[in-house]
Amino acid sequence: MARKQASPRLSQRQELVSSLDRSRNRITADASQLGDALNVTRKLEASFHTYRYWWIGGGILTGLFLVKNLLTPLFPKSSDSSDKKTASDDSKPLFGLLGIAGKQIIRMIRPVLKKAAEKEVEQWVSNIYKSRQNDSN
Repeated sequence: MARKQASPRLSQRQELVSSLDRSRNRITADASQLGDALNVTRKLEASFHTYRYWWIGGGILTGLFLVKNLLTPLFPKSSDSSDKKTASDDSKPLFGLLGIAGKQIIRMIRPVLKKAAEKEVEQWVSNIYKSRQNDSN
């Protein structure tokens, strides 16, 4: 009667090496997923492809707004030669206001971007946790 041979037990060193390889592969996969979750460029491209017409419409409206509000003071409709004021004098306050407004918009958007990044990291961590629980079951 032939006896079934049990598979030879791995030595402790071999077990440690295989555990190290699994850990290294898991860390590499986790870092790759985190990089994908925080890749703003790829997310913007995906958003553009999904909402192409909204992006184009927003760009057109922004361009029209900037042309109307920035170029209009540079090319006044009536040229009054007695007025010594130049077109660039009219646009200086506008550029100053746009600079202040831009700085305030960036300051207000910063917490929103921070929350979005935190949400992405939390979602990434929960996905990893779920996949590890599925692997262990």
